Amino acid sequence: TTANAFGVYMSSNTIPDLQVIGGAGAESTLSSSLKVTGQAYSELHTSVSNATVDWNNGNVQEITLASGTTNVFTPTNAKAGATYILKIIQGGTSGLVTWESSGTVVNWSGGTAPTLTATSSAVDIVTLICTAGGSTGGTFYANAVLNFS
Repeated sequence: TTANAFGVYMSSNTIPDLQVIGGAGAESTLSSSLKVTGQAYSELHTSVSNATVDWNNGNVQEITLASGTTNVFTPTNAKAGATYILKIIQGGTSGLVTWESSGTVVNWSGGTAPTLTATSSAVDIVTLICTAGGSTGGTFYANAVLNFS
């Protein structure tokens, strides 16, 4: 009923069960369970640089670390309750990631971030569950599977 939006009303004539809103930063809402009989996925986003991740680009993203550099994990637009996957590729050797920065907290099993695989072209996968999101930063619980070389 407003520009760039529509709603489907099935259980109420005042609150839509499905509301689709267009435009940058908009969120559509489904107010019931959703069953998908085919695939549901987020496209792989590969243009992430320097560990700056905008989760609005997708829940699965890939970064390639520059050799011998330290990259600061800087997420934006995280949503509490979402699961995110970060594929980290070593571009050369010994690229590092600092996981916590202003507004970002990453909790690891045992309290210590993993040491990423340092060999060239090695792949490490980090899965993050967001418990407090925001436009900048967020709080995450993370797990890493290392050395897919």
